[in-house]
Amino acid sequence: ADAWGEWMARAQQGDQRAYHALLSAIGPYLRAIARRLLGPDETEDAVQEILLVVHGIRHTYEPGRPFKPWLGTIASRRCVDILRKRQRDAVRHGDAADLELQPDADAGPAERLEDAQRHA
Repeated sequence: ADAWGEWMARAQQGDQRAYHALLSAIGPYLRAIARRLLGPDETEDAVQEILLVVHGIRHTYEPGRPFKPWLGTIASRRCVDILRKRQRDAVRHGDAADLELQPDADAGPAERLEDAQRHA
Protein backbone atom coordinates (compact mmCIF):
# COMPACT_ATOMS: atom_id res chain seq x y z
CA ALA A 1 0.00 0.00 0.00
CA ASP A 2 3.01 2.34 0.41
CA ALA A 3 3.47 2.21 -3.35
CA TRP A 4 -0.10 3.42 -3.74
CA GLY A 5 0.71 6.76 -2.15
CA GLU A 6 3.84 7.10 -4.25
CA TRP A 7 1.89 6.31 -7.42
CA MET A 8 -0.79 8.84 -6.50
CA ALA A 9 1.83 11.52 -5.83
CA ARG A 10 3.39 10.81 -9.23
CA ALA A 11 -0.03 10.77 -10.88
CA GLN A 12 -0.76 14.18 -9.40
CA GLN A 13 2.34 15.38 -11.27
CA GLY A 14 0.97 13.99 -14.55
CA ASP A 15 2.58 10.52 -14.60
CA GLN A 16 0.00 8.46 -16.53
CA ARG A 17 1.86 5.17 -16.03
CA ALA A 18 1.83 5.63 -12.26
CA TYR A 19 -1.87 6.48 -12.38
CA HIS A 20 -2.73 3.37 -14.40
CA ALA A 21 -0.63 1.23 -12.05
CA LEU A 22 -2.44 2.73 -9.07
CA LEU A 23 -5.89 2.13 -10.53
CA SER A 24 -5.01 -1.50 -11.28
CA ALA A 25 -3.55 -2.07 -7.84
CA ILE A 26 -6.41 -0.60 -5.80
CA GLY A 27 -9.15 -2.57 -7.58
CA PRO A 28 -9.11 -5.62 -5.28
CA TYR A 29 -9.13 -3.43 -2.16
CA LEU A 30 -12.11 -1.44 -3.46
CA ARG A 31 -13.95 -4.63 -4.46
CA ALA A 32 -13.49 -6.03 -0.95
CA ILE A 33 -14.99 -2.92 0.64
CA ALA A 34 -17.88 -2.73 -1.83
CA ARG A 35 -18.66 -6.45 -1.57
CA ARG A 36 -18.80 -6.30 2.23
CA LEU A 37 -20.98 -3.21 2.32
CA LEU A 38 -23.23 -3.82 -0.68
CA GLY A 39 -23.10 -7.50 -1.51
CA PRO A 40 -21.84 -9.15 -4.69
CA ASP A 41 -24.52 -7.85 -7.06
CA GLU A 42 -23.51 -4.20 -6.80
CA THR A 43 -19.76 -4.58 -6.31
CA GLU A 44 -18.52 -3.78 -9.82
CA ASP A 45 -20.83 -0.81 -10.31
CA ALA A 46 -19.79 0.56 -6.93
CA VAL A 47 -16.09 0.13 -7.75
CA GLN A 48 -16.58 2.12 -10.95
CA GLU A 49 -18.35 4.88 -9.02
CA ILE A 50 -15.58 4.93 -6.41
CA LEU A 51 -12.93 5.18 -9.12
CA LEU A 52 -14.77 8.14 -10.64
CA VAL A 53 -14.86 9.86 -7.25
CA VAL A 54 -11.16 9.15 -6.66
CA HIS A 55 -10.37 10.54 -10.11
CA GLY A 56 -12.37 13.67 -9.42
CA ILE A 57 -10.75 14.39 -6.07
CA ARG A 58 -7.27 12.98 -6.61
CA HIS A 59 -5.84 16.46 -6.13
CA THR A 60 -6.97 16.37 -2.46
CA TYR A 61 -4.59 13.54 -1.56
CA GLU A 62 -1.62 14.91 0.35
CA PRO A 63 1.60 13.10 -0.64
CA GLY A 64 3.41 11.72 2.36
CA ARG A 65 0.16 10.98 4.19
CA PRO A 66 -1.17 7.41 4.41
CA PHE A 67 -2.98 6.61 1.17
CA LYS A 68 -4.98 3.52 2.19
CA PRO A 69 -7.05 5.31 4.89
CA TRP A 70 -7.74 8.16 2.44
CA LEU A 71 -8.92 5.69 -0.18
CA GLY A 72 -10.84 3.52 2.30
CA THR A 73 -12.76 6.53 3.58
CA ILE A 74 -13.75 7.55 0.06
CA ALA A 75 -14.81 4.00 -0.81
CA SER A 76 -16.77 3.44 2.38
CA ARG A 77 -18.58 6.75 2.15
CA ARG A 78 -19.54 6.12 -1.45
CA CYS A 79 -20.91 2.68 -0.53
CA VAL A 80 -22.91 4.16 2.34
CA ASP A 81 -24.31 6.72 -0.12
CA ILE A 82 -25.36 3.84 -2.39
CA LEU A 83 -27.03 2.07 0.55
CA ARG A 84 -28.92 5.21 1.49
CA LYS A 85 -30.09 5.69 -2.09
CA ARG A 86 -31.22 2.06 -2.20
CA GLN A 87 -33.24 2.59 0.98
CA ARG A 88 -34.77 5.85 -0.27
CA ASP A 89 -35.71 4.25 -3.57
CA ALA A 90 -37.26 1.25 -1.83
CA VAL A 91 -39.34 3.47 0.46
CA ARG A 92 -40.36 5.71 -2.46
CA HIS A 93 -41.47 2.70 -4.51
CA GLY A 94 -42.94 0.78 -1.58
CA ASP A 95 -40.74 -2.24 -2.20
CA ALA A 96 -39.99 -3.66 1.23
CA ALA A 97 -37.85 -6.45 -0.25
CA ASP A 98 -35.28 -3.86 -1.38
CA LEU A 99 -34.91 -2.66 2.20
CA GLU A 100 -33.12 -5.87 3.07
CA LEU A 101 -29.47 -4.89 2.99
CA GLN A 102 -26.94 -7.47 1.96
CA PRO A 103 -25.13 -9.32 3.34
CA ASP A 104 -26.48 -8.67 6.86
CA ALA A 105 -29.99 -7.25 6.81
CA ASP A 106 -29.74 -6.15 10.45
CA ALA A 107 -26.51 -4.18 10.11
CA GLY A 108 -26.72 -0.44 9.63
CA PRO A 109 -24.32 1.61 7.50
CA ALA A 110 -21.97 2.20 10.44
CA GLU A 111 -21.69 -1.52 11.21
CA ARG A 112 -21.17 -2.33 7.54
CA LEU A 113 -18.44 0.30 7.30
CA GLU A 114 -16.62 -1.07 10.34
CA ASP A 115 -16.93 -4.64 9.04
CA ALA A 116 -15.64 -3.68 5.59
CA GLN A 117 -12.66 -1.82 7.00
CA ARG A 118 -11.81 -4.72 9.31
CA HIS A 119 -11.85 -7.21 6.44
CA ALA A 120 -10.35 -5.13 3.63
